[in-house]
Amino acid sequence: MRLQSGEGGAGKTRLMLELCRRLARDQGWHAGFLSGGGGAAPDLAAELAHGKSCLIVLDYAETRRAEIIALTKTALRLPASPQIRIMLLAREGGDWWDQLADGAADHPAAAGILRSPGTKTGPYRMTRQDVPPDLRPGIFTAATRALAQGCCKTVPETPPPDLAADHFGNVLLIHFAALARLRGFEAHHDLELIDATLNHEHRYWALLIRDGPDAGTLLSAFEQTLALITLLGGTHTAADTKAIIRETPACRGQTPALHEQLFTRLRRLYPQDGGVAPLQPDLLGERLAARALARDDELLDIALARGRNPAETKQALTILTRLANRDPAQESLLKRALDRHLADHPELSLEVGRETGAPMPASIAEILRAKPKAAARQSILPLLRAIPEDTANLAGLAATIAELNLELLGDKAKGKTKRGVKIRSSSGRASRRQRHASRPSATGRAPATPGGAPSSRSGPCARPTRTAIWRNGAEPNTTSRLH
Repeated sequence: MRLQSGEGGAGKTRLMLELCRRLARDQGWHAGFLSGGGGAAPDLAAELAHGKSCLIVLDYAETRRAEIIALTKTALRLPASPQIRIMLLAREGGDWWDQLADGAADHPAAAGILRSPGTKTGPYRMTRQDVPPDLRPGIFTAATRALAQGCCKTVPETPPPDLAADHFGNVLLIHFAALARLRGFEAHHDLELIDATLNHEHRYWALLIRDGPDAGTLLSAFEQTLALITLLGGTHTAADTKAIIRETPACRGQTPALHEQLFTRLRRLYPQDGGVAPLQPDLLGERLAARALARDDELLDIALARGRNPAETKQALTILTRLANRDPAQESLLKRALDRHLADHPELSLEVGRETGAPMPASIAEILRAKPKAAARQSILPLLRAIPEDTANLAGLAATIAELNLELLGDKAKGKTKRGVKIRSSSGRASRRQRHASRPSATGRAPATPGGAPSSRSGPCARPTRTAIWRNGAEPNTTSRLH
């Protein structure tokens, strides 16, 4: 097992696709990516039934610890299995990787595999290798020709655009620029290029949907549903896909026939097992989610609703964290989500902060500090119980949570003290009234108590009556308990 880490766009997925292609072609291996959310064990057993060596690649491995553990256990159970290599791709190592074996505590052999440096290696960090400026025009020209061939278009005769900007160090953005040129317009900034490519995809949806009386409604519903599916990490069954269609705001009130059309078209373009895949690559999928959330942030409440599948909720929080990490302007979406739903998902929010990192921990801390103390208490106590002792990504957040918890405890103690002072003050007033009232009258008899009976004690040491204390809401010994 090997962990290959690196920021988005570093080339992890492209490298593994090429490795899988070469192993299958040159070595006869079964090699490929394991889709998320499915049963890992049956898939592995089916692959190994061929008796061939196997390379299994898991992308977004930081969010798939249960699948990694299941794969390891399954591989150990298979008799006389061939070579098995598991390649994990993630943006970072850190806590989730260091403590991976903890999830296999019930299976000592699997825990040993997941802990031993002889079988678990990495992380091997891939820094993004920017394409040198002198190579960019050639890559642009080759991409333009390949896209033109695929689209049956003529290659434009115009020279490549200026590709000197830093963002063209990412080869994917050079490809986006080639597509934009092929379609007849120029885009230079990274966000412009991403939007131009997403708009190209949108036009393809429109072509697919243009026939029929409800084309406009269906197109809006298609885009919003795909954004929600992407936010949730995709679906794996028809039933799950149809449930999300029913939840999507743009689909509410629409006919079953329109829902069925939508399902059919989504499955046609983005099939995944029996469901629908998220929009890929990440740059496009996350931008689609951001645009849809900007139009209708009810999608946040749907994705993070209490009672939703925890894996879907965690994926939504992960995407929001990645968006905010890539573009600080999108951090407001993450903070909005936490403001509304941190109390519903404190443990999942911690998991995402631990696995994906910034800016989730700092955003949680900011939201906790901004909330009224009564509301913050609902989140602080579960966070305090769930935060791990040995953590690097959450160290600063752990300190903030502990500090806020102490403040809440201090406020609670102050509240008790104030109530005690009020009771003692009332007791003092009652004592003064009692001392005054207990002085002998002209008849020489002690006056009656407020209850009407003669006072059993008189003089300067008279105790306050129970009635006087009860009027202040406590028994006489309450003050001694509070002090």
